This record gives sequence, C-alpha cells and structure tokens, in this order.
Amino acid sequence: MLRIVPFNSSLINSIETDFDFPESMRAAFDNGQQVIGYAIMGDKDVVAVGGIHEMWAGVGEGWVVLSRHAPKWKLSLARYAKTLFSSILATTSLHRVQASIHMGDPEAIRFARWMGFEDEGIMYKFGPDGSDYYRMARVM
Repeated sequence: MLRIVPFNSSLINSIETDFDFPESMRAAFDNGQQVIGYAIMGDKDVVAVGGIHEMWAGVGEGWVVLSRHAPKWKLSLARYAKTLFSSILATTSLHRVQASIHMGDPEAIRFARWMGFEDEGIMYKFGPDGSDYYRMARVM
C-alpha cells in the first residue's frame, strides 16, 4: 500500500533509481531553498518524490524522481501526482511552473502534457551528459 509523506531532502538520498542519479543532483535538494513537495512511500521503499522548487516569487521548477519500484504503481502514482500538484498550486501564489524533460523520454513528455504542461522549446545540450531537453511550462 502506498502512503504520502511531506518532502524531506533525506528521501532523495534513499531513493533507488534505475538510472544514474549523480550526487551533485541529490545535493541540490539540500541547499536550503524553497521546495514544496511530497514523497510516495511503499512498504519499505521510497517509490517517488516530486514537487516544485520555488525559484522566485510566482515561478517554480517542477520535478519528479521515480524509483526503480515505480513501474508497478504507475497508475496510482500518476493520480497521486496530479492531486498533489493541484494541491500545491491551490496553496501557493505560483503563476508559472516549468520543467525540463529529456527528449528521449516520451513517457515523461506525455505525463507532463497530461499534467497541463505545454512545450516551449528545446534546450540543446542541457543535460549533464550533453543531451537535449524540452522546456515545458504550465502557466496559470
């Protein structure tokens, strides 16, 4: 059974991913900046974490990290994400949330569109490995 807990940066260090999640990216969550988010926990493991990093008044960067355990919970995670995202928007004064989505991840692109994000353009050589990303945003 899944349960929702408020985001805590220590959860980033315990999530088990099936992709290279560099320490520098994990450390970015410990910089004391405003992060509004949640974690979805399984029986023993962190299944997913996500939220919005408030960059400045009214503007945030949306993010999600899925664990290697996430695929078995795909539909439930999508529903939780949509509900939690709506909750964050209802309790903040954000007027723009943007996200960087790897161009080689069509499932993430579909998910972002389902969440109400629109394409804004390509960020060439944006990724740590020089890969291209889409800039997507939801403007309220």
